[in-house]
Parts: sequence; structure tokens; C-alpha cells
Amino acid sequence: MKKLFNFKMFIYFIIIILMLSTLNINAKTINKDEYLIDYLLKESSFYDQLDQYQENYTFDENQSYSKFNIYYKNESDYRWCAQSFKPSLPVLTKVNLLLYKCDIDCVLILSIRKDLNGNDLVVMSKGSNEIPDIENTKWISFDFPDINVLVDETYYIYLKCYCGCLDSQEDNIRCYSWVNGIDTDYLNGESWVIYPSSSNDMMNYPFIDFCFETYGCSNRPPYVPKIEGIILGNIGNYYEYTFQSSDPDNDDIYYCVVGGQLSSEVCMGPYNSGDIAKATFAWQISGTYSVKVKARDINGAESEWGSLEVKMPLYYSQNFLLRFRSLFYS
Repeated sequence: MKKLFNFKMFIYFIIIILMLSTLNINAKTINKDEYLIDYLLKESSFYDQLDQYQENYTFDENQSYSKFNIYYKNESDYRWCAQSFKPSLPVLTKVNLLLYKCDIDCVLILSIRKDLNGNDLVVMSKGSNEIPDIENTKWISFDFPDINVLVDETYYIYLKCYCGCLDSQEDNIRCYSWVNGIDTDYLNGESWVIYPSSSNDMMNYPFIDFCFETYGCSNRPPYVPKIEGIILGNIGNYYEYTFQSSDPDNDDIYYCVVGGQLSSEVCMGPYNSGDIAKATFAWQISGTYSVKVKARDINGAESEWGSLEVKMPLYYSQNFLLRFRSLFYS
């Protein structure tokens, strides 16, 4: 009988351990395939829409491209260029420019500015090996980090470098060239040339526009939030869940959650893009439930719902364990 009793006790404790091991299990809602599909759909449907453009160019009397040269010999001898435009989309993603080079070997620097003499909103450079010679003049893409812009307000594409010269008498021309069109039909901007002068270091050419294309996108919704927390627990207990999402436009976001004691959607925030939010839930009846959350940016764009399935078994009370144990003594 003693051996039989020990065997029963051993089985008893094994079953209890297995029961307890099913409780308080954490899970992360990371479905890589679904998350990748969500990402690709957002990128393809919102990204890189052609917005502002002036693509017509002119040839001069020598049958060469009409252009302005960009170079920098010293602080009293340089020429930089800019083109103004008015975006119709709230996010600027990239610009394309029609360019070529002439015997120059420093980087070409592009920036976007709100004011011609103001700060750079974004900066990107191209090496001379990325810009073709005149025989192979082509559109060069500057795909910089996305920036938020104000629709129908003036911005500037600003081009400069820190080398080169235009000593035409000595046949020493080293520069970048930005192709332009004369008397174009682009009405939302104009060209500017920046150079050293005792009277004015900027000259506006309203009848000339550089060849450019801007790309943008509309406000994009945040990505589907990830949820972390308990998926198996006891009724009556409170469990903490965390939510995390990010916004492709870096907008602040709200987390709107449903689950547990919440009978309707409750929104928390705003949070910085990528920040984690937390909420505590409890369930009073055993069953299978869902914790759901979506992210909403401050402009009103919403993600799809993220969901985590939660199971609440019956609470294993002391009386239940005593009754279970009595089975081995009957």
C-alpha cells in the first residue's frame, strides 16, 4: 500500500504542475507575414506620387542645354541655384533633377528649405561619380528621408557644391549644370541663382524654371500595433498588456483598445511614434476573449485592428485541489 500511495502522490503532483504550467503564458502578436503584407500595401498605395514638376527644357543657340552652372571657387566666386515649388501633398518623399557635370569631383549637395535663406529641412548629397557627363544627361533621383510639408506653401530645392570654377578664358570650366526651360508653363514657382554680390546675393528668374520633379504622399496610417501579454490566465485576475506601433510619417499616435472590462473602445495618448502604451484587463467569466487595439495618428488616419486571443480557465481554488486530491484516497 505504501508504494501505491507514493505512486499516486507522484502522479498527483505531476498533474498539478501541468495544470499550473498552462497559466500566465505570455505571447507576442508578431505575425511576420501579415506585418510584411501590411507594410508593403501601405508603402505601395501611399508612396512616391508625382506631385510638382517642370520637365520641359530648352536648347541655346549652340544647340546645348539651357542651364545654370553650379560651382564654388571661393567665397567671392561661386554660383548656387534654387527652384521654388508649392506641394499639393503633405509629405515630400523625393525629388528628381535633370543634371550633368563638367570635370568636377566634389559632392553635389541638395537641400529642401522653407525659406531661401533659411535652415535646411532635409539634406542629401551625390558624389560626382553619380552625375553623368553632358553626353549622358539624365534625371537624378534624390530619395531623402520623408519630410512633412504644408500644402500650397512655397518651398525651395537648393543645390550647391564646394569646388569648381568657371574660368572660360582659360578654358577651365569645372561645374555641375542644372538644365532649365525658358517660358515654361509651371506657375507654382520660379528659379533663383545665388552668387556673391555687393548689392544682392540672390537673383530671381521668373521666366525660367529648372527641370525638376517632386514626389510625395498623402497622410499614411500607422502600422498595425503589436500586442504583448498573457494569453492564458485566471478569471478575476488583472493582467497588463502592452501595445506598440509606429507611424511612417512620424506623427504622434493614439492607441484605441477594447478588451476585458472595457465594453467599448477607449483611446489613450497621444504617444510619440514607436512608444509603448499599457493597459490592464480582467475577465470575470471563463471563456475565450480578444484584446484588440488599433493606432490612430493625430491627423485621423487609422491602422487595422491588432488582436490577441486570450483564454480564461476556471480559477483553481484550494477546495478544487482538495477534491482532486481526494480522488487518490478514496
